[in-house]
Amino acid sequence: MVSSSIVLEKLTSSFQTLPYPGDLNLVYDNTGNHLECVEIQQAFAGKHWSELSQETLVRENSALSFLTPEAFRFYLPAYLSIVVREFEKTDVLPEVTVQYLTLPVEADDLNKLSYIQQESNELQFELSQFLIEELSRSNQRVHQFMERMSGLNPQQGQAIRYYLEYLKSEQNDYFFSNEPEIAIERYWFIFPL
Repeated sequence: MVSSSIVLEKLTSSFQTLPYPGDLNLVYDNTGNHLECVEIQQAFAGKHWSELSQETLVRENSALSFLTPEAFRFYLPAYLSIVVREFEKTDVLPEVTVQYLTLPVEADDLNKLSYIQQESNELQFELSQFLIEELSRSNQRVHQFMERMSGLNPQQGQAIRYYLEYLKSEQNDYFFSNEPEIAIERYWFIFPL
């Protein structure tokens, strides 16, 4: 069983030194014509992920859709941490975070490769690298997922795996179709606990 304190410690230690992406690299549209992008940029500009309030994160529950891959990785731990700390007060954030952490169904063949993980670490690393390259060439949703997640280091990937394991064990009744487990099986299994 994974405790909330372990998840929070892993998130903080692995994401704390991630560099701020810059005010002009927060959202995918900086023209000022996209209302959601303007709102998110104003709410997040100049702020470290650990400085965002629960109110801001709940209000900006769709922000992950509009962030650049670098900003997505930078602000993701804010969302994950608040879900762990204040699960009952985070509105739709548990579903939203798990949705963004789930490899789209177009890449379900990844499940077939999970058994190979147990064969050898060298083989596992080679398959992971091959898989990341192949999935990056897939459709737009898969490409977007891979663009966001491939920039994570192994410790950050492991912290996200801990988050999903925590939801799976401690909040499973909240999810109707075992979504945290599906997210792990589709991608995050490559980061051992």
